[in-house]
Amino acid sequence: MYYQAHLTDRRVIEVSGSDRTAFLQGLVSNNVEKATAHTAVWAALLTAQGKWKADFFITSTDSSLYLDCEETQADMIFTTLTRYKLKADVKLKSTSLQVFAFWSHDQTPLFPLNQSSPPFSTAEALITPDPRCQQAGYRCLIASQSIAALDKGLITSQDTISLTSLATYHAHRITLGLPDPKDCILCTPILLEANFDIFNGIDWKKGCYLGQEVTARSHYRGLVKKRIMRIEAEEPLPMPGSSITESEKEVGILCTTSHTKGLALLRLDHRHKNLTINQIALKVNPIPQQFDGKPFS
Repeated sequence: MYYQAHLTDRRVIEVSGSDRTAFLQGLVSNNVEKATAHTAVWAALLTAQGKWKADFFITSTDSSLYLDCEETQADMIFTTLTRYKLKADVKLKSTSLQVFAFWSHDQTPLFPLNQSSPPFSTAEALITPDPRCQQAGYRCLIASQSIAALDKGLITSQDTISLTSLATYHAHRITLGLPDPKDCILCTPILLEANFDIFNGIDWKKGCYLGQEVTARSHYRGLVKKRIMRIEAEEPLPMPGSSITESEKEVGILCTTSHTKGLALLRLDHRHKNLTINQIALKVNPIPQQFDGKPFS
């Protein structure tokens, strides 16, 4: 079974013009040239100090790039890109496209009836695998008037799709260890601390981009001392921003929660110790093996 959630906390920005790819290539952490109508790229926009400022999924068609970003960051992203475009042939437009996510706990492929294999795109929708990891499923950009056709176009003879809530989607991504910008308002990590290297958010071979020096230095010199990790407790977790302690010493901060599970920015040298939050015992869960979880072993 596949689950379908309407991600109402997302907005899509269209970037067009002949310089669109080269323009964005000089600003973000991943290789924009790899984005197609069938392949999304997850990339970050950084501060000059290399801090995670924003992120988005990039999909490309013959005429435009589409940036699937968090709603609360959309205006800031639009303003930032406008400031940097200068005289480049780049046009920015906020669209009314809607974002949906599809995922399956047993990882069965999402095959449309009229296609031999995913991903696929039509005149009404762009559907691509989530580039962060296979378990995250698929993402769909679709016009508002075409939403009613989603089930008809995606359900196969083997599968059904269950409509679910935005909260259920966020619980799923937290279970996978996937961070959102809103999770990190209180800690502002660099990209490696937010696991962009594990979840395919950085291209180490592309050219320079804003904030690249800090990202590269942290990677090649092994300077990462803390990372966002999955945590779990036997009772509901407290509010994000709560301190995580080991022997009364603060070793991390709670970023986001979903009942008894959450994401926390923790010091790596304390991840195997007895951690608590508000006197609640915590378990640190490693990133699943199929995600290449070496920093968490």
